[in-house]
Amino acid sequence: MKMNVLPATLVFASLALSASAHADVADYMKAAGAFCDKLKVCISLEMEKEMGGEVPPQMRGMVEGMADQMCQQYVPEMFEEKFAAHEDIVEKSTECLNEMLDIDCSEFEDLNEPASCKEAESMAKARGLIE
Repeated sequence: MKMNVLPATLVFASLALSASAHADVADYMKAAGAFCDKLKVCISLEMEKEMGGEVPPQMRGMVEGMADQMCQQYVPEMFEEKFAAHEDIVEKSTECLNEMLDIDCSEFEDLNEPASCKEAESMAKARGLIE
């Protein structure tokens, strides 16, 4: 299962948030929550596909826990003070997540990252927020 674009997208999008951009942050949080929910569904569907539909409850719980951790890993970083002045990146990151929500789970494996995600990444790199 190749979902390598998903963690990168979460990193770039989550680096953008600031506590001072309340409406933008609320929009981002809504999009991030929806994206994480979708990510969990897509992972679950892929796991069922790979295992012929029979996924032991213990394995399902472990994979869901890993997906939860992946989503939660980036949330605390969103309110770091150094991102407070980057509302444009917050907006572009929200756009990125919303575009990712429109992509079918079956397309994630071969996904070309949406332009908005690439733009958010470029903006964050240009400001030294990510490497």
